[in-house]
Amino acid sequence: MTGYHPILKGRQAELQAVSHIPDELAPHILPIFDLPPSKHGPITDACTFSQRAQDSIPRDMAIAVDVRHLPEPTTGTRRPLRDIADDLHPWGIPALPVAHLNDTPAQLADVRYAAAPYGGVLRLPAHHTEPDDAEPTHD
Repeated sequence: MTGYHPILKGRQAELQAVSHIPDELAPHILPIFDLPPSKHGPITDACTFSQRAQDSIPRDMAIAVDVRHLPEPTTGTRRPLRDIADDLHPWGIPALPVAHLNDTPAQLADVRYAAAPYGGVLRLPAHHTEPDDAEPTHD
């Protein structure tokens, strides 16, 4: 069971840092890679991440992949989350897709597809209020 879930950008430096995690710790860490967009477009961004992940992710480590910041592809049939799942599965890298409460039906279909082999991760929004100081009431 994993015990640590760092949220990292899917950039080269973060992937290089993950590559230095000792094999005995890898099963206890589930990094959540929040992919940043670039000028190259979402399909190229997904491909670049997959290539870097193949070279960096330690054996026996699962990762979570969040593509919410990548723009939706406007042409073609390729989808970033599906491409990443398809690219990493043959390498034995479990890529768990991240779902959000406000995902579109198309995004949820991508999550469902990518989650089929390993499962997925639900990421709740961070914009919340501070806990209420009042005692809870029990009816």
